[in-house]
Amino acid sequence: MKQIPEIVEMGVAALKIEGRYKDADYVALTTAAYRKAVDEAWEGRKQSVTRAEELQLEQVYSRGLGPFFLTGTNHQSVVDGRAPRHRGVEMGRVARVTPDCVEIETARRMRSPL
Repeated sequence: MKQIPEIVEMGVAALKIEGRYKDADYVALTTAAYRKAVDEAWEGRKQSVTRAEELQLEQVYSRGLGPFFLTGTNHQSVVDGRAPRHRGVEMGRVARVTPDCVEIETARRMRSPL
């Protein structure tokens, strides 16, 4: 979304938000975020998308946030061969699995509370 002011300045009149096979929450959050960014850019205001709003977008369905195809075609920057679908928000990694539990080692910088 950081590229929205530049896109608006170029004169782009319409955006297509990919939503195939996504649920209503994805469509609602994504549309609201882009509507806000476009309105702010159109009015010449600084973008005010908060970290909490970005986090919501990452949690609803995300391959990660970034410019991806706007900066050139590099499929591997969009889709990791090991995780082609929803990545979610990194919380940590599985440290150990026992018959009774799974121990998680939390990420150094968790971006969302457990």
